[in-house]
Amino acid sequence: MIGLENLTPIIPGDSDFPDGQIKDKNGTVHGTPMNQRTFSDIFQFFQKLMRLAGIVPSGLFDCEYTGFQLISALQSFINGLLIPFVNNYYTSVPWITVGAGGPAFASGWSALGSPFRAPQFRKLANGIVQIRGSLTQSLGGGGTMFTFPSGYFNTSFDENFPAQAIGSGGSNVLVYINIDHATGNVSVNTGAVNVGQVNIGNLNYHLT
Repeated sequence: MIGLENLTPIIPGDSDFPDGQIKDKNGTVHGTPMNQRTFSDIFQFFQKLMRLAGIVPSGLFDCEYTGFQLISALQSFINGLLIPFVNNYYTSVPWITVGAGGPAFASGWSALGSPFRAPQFRKLANGIVQIRGSLTQSLGGGGTMFTFPSGYFNTSFDENFPAQAIGSGGSNVLVYINIDHATGNVSVNTGAVNVGQVNIGNLNYHLT
């Protein structure tokens, strides 16, 4: 970025304009080669952005060869605002654990246990429902694992997601998780394969 200090002459910096200010040019006074009224706020914006990002203007034009300092400064500024917000947004919504304060397991199903995560779910403020965790059953053909409470499933249409399961002999099996729109039942469709472990992983879906 070409900093304001490279566009001399300028008005020296002070507490209000720490990077200096554009100096008007008229018939008798030699000033910055641009108009203060037109360009001052633009330059002050970018100078402030660079200071907030802790980036010192290189004195070179931003381009593919020298790099884009203004884009780096903007990314730094956005990340400084967004990342804490996102972290707080996600960590402030508690998970509901199936079989431990949440809905009960359907007959024959239970949490897989350590070191695997217990089956959990939660609903974010934007209407996205997240599901994660691993379940186990005596080798069987799937079926309902647990049921969502009202407000955690779409009542207009079913949701279907692929998932990984472990079949007899320890083989990996592709199965499908179904969330029934009428009942909220969360079930696994294994086809004709018997499975003993289902890994929901991290599923996300929107209620609308």
